[in-house]
Amino acid sequence: MQRPDTHSKFFGYLLWIFGFLGAHRFYYGKPITGTIWFFTFGLFLVGVLYDFWTLNTQISERNRGSLLH
Repeated sequence: MQRPDTHSKFFGYLLWIFGFLGAHRFYYGKPITGTIWFFTFGLFLVGVLYDFWTLNTQISERNRGSLLH
């Protein structure tokens, strides 16, 4: 039996809109990079663009990892 996802892709992308604050990183359990994004304006916006292209994979990995806990 498969468990439901613990982290919403919709909510993750919604938080990504405020990516320069690192909100999506905190939501997916990455407080260190979330803090870096917050203080560097999304790693000078380069990190925000990187997250746009990789967020779907990050969400899937987080949901798979959550099944182990």
